[in-house]
Amino acid sequence: MGAVEEYVVSLLAEILGEQPERGKSYPWARGDTSQKTGHARQLPFDAVWETRRLIVEVDESQHRQSEPFFDHVETLTVSGVHRGEQRRIYDQRKRAAARREGYLVLEIPWKGSRSLRRRDRETDLQLYRQILRETGVTDGSA
Repeated sequence: MGAVEEYVVSLLAEILGEQPERGKSYPWARGDTSQKTGHARQLPFDAVWETRRLIVEVDESQHRQSEPFFDHVETLTVSGVHRGEQRRIYDQRKRAAARREGYLVLEIPWKGSRSLRRRDRETDLQLYRQILRETGVTDGSA
């Protein structure tokens, strides 16, 4: 888990009053099958609050736009596309699968750089409280 994801998930856990399972995966959300191994990897979710049927995915810039550092456009993946395209395919696949399984999936966009130096914790807490309220998720004080 990267620093941005850790920061966002930690704030959400504080608001909700309970810790999620981080990096949890399920057999119903899988990547493509490798021709070499014959296996399809379970795709991990950033944070899962199982009792709430809530999944949170933190979308940093590489989830929304091309990022050469992350995309490795010169190398094809098991899906036959570069890593950036595979990430988009897998993001859509696992989120759709989670919704079919009855989970509420919140996609939290991270605006700005990967640096946490300029974050305003109180402003971010307010923003995430608002996002949770707007989607019908009650916080830990309820």
